[in-house]
Amino acid sequence: MVGRVSLVGAGPGDPELWTLRAVRHLQEADLVLYDSLVDARALRRFTKAQCFCVGKRAGRESVRQETIHRLMIRAARAGKCVVYGMLTRFPFTVPVSVTLPPVPL
Repeated sequence: MVGRVSLVGAGPGDPELWTLRAVRHLQEADLVLYDSLVDARALRRFTKAQCFCVGKRAGRESVRQETIHRLMIRAARAGKCVVYGMLTRFPFTVPVSVTLPPVPL
């Protein structure tokens, strides 16, 4: 089983402006790692995946980038579909998929 990591931007943040492709990736996802500026309730309308806020905000402890990478890679190697991003800083949404082959144990 081969997993997938999709990098997805959320444009200006309004869920009504997310691309159809971004929504499709969310619907297929097993795990979503999203930015702190994304409305979690809006995100839940599009996915049944496990969702974790990994965004960085001033004054708050944040998830280290290395930890985020490990989560993504571990899930993809286990055959899961991962969406990383939903970043509101991107002025456009361009999903990019990366397929990771399974690693022999």
